[in-house]
Amino acid sequence: MTRFNSINDAIEDWRKKHQRSRIQTGRRSIYYELQIILIMILVFGFYHYPPTPLNLPHADVLILDMTHTQDPSRGLFLDLLDQAHLSHVMYDSVTVNLIRQIPTGKYRIVIFWAHSGIDDMATTERYTPFGHILEQLTGQVGNYLFEGKQYFSMEPGLVSVMEGRFAPGTMVFLMGCNTLTQPGLASAFLRKGASIVVGWKGLVSLALTDTFAISLFQKILQEGKPIGNAMVEMDTTLQAMGYSNILSSVTN
Repeated sequence: MTRFNSINDAIEDWRKKHQRSRIQTGRRSIYYELQIILIMILVFGFYHYPPTPLNLPHADVLILDMTHTQDPSRGLFLDLLDQAHLSHVMYDSVTVNLIRQIPTGKYRIVIFWAHSGIDDMATTERYTPFGHILEQLTGQVGNYLFEGKQYFSMEPGLVSVMEGRFAPGTMVFLMGCNTLTQPGLASAFLRKGASIVVGWKGLVSLALTDTFAISLFQKILQEGKPIGNAMVEMDTTLQAMGYSNILSSVTN
């Protein structure tokens, strides 16, 4: 039995014990509430963002066009593929889950046409803080602002956790501004098995990327030139147009 020197000591002892009990109870309550909130967010995220089918359809070329441009040059590019008897799959609605499945299609060529920043490219999936929680916490996706709207963006971490690996010899084209200004995205694709990643070290317009893609593939598909030689010729052409040191590529 505890001895007290005065009634005030007894009252003070009771007050401290009672206060400590309330703090512990409050902490437990907050802990359980946070657990419930986290579970609700994860459940919401799963049902709001259902997984993409396990495998994407196979083709020679995968085109992910997040720009929604109506420029006829895209039709000319597709005609080039048809003339070379290359099958293609095109998506203009590109989600985080779809990007994660890209290697499952075993494509020879993967082309991203998208608005981009340094080391990230915008998807067409609208951003919400409650979507793709794990991916946000682990740096796989970011938040890209375009024309006042927010979209999820592909970061190097998302490439690193893609399903499977790219087929040997796969070429990846990142047709957006500054996609190779920093090495993160390109390095992630190379680690996933891509043989070459082509992109830009600077700001480029959609018209320029379209012209580049058509001219490059004409050299490769119609003239039979290796991609290395075709890239050198395209770089010379771009420099003559006033675009020096903007085209870039990295290889395994």
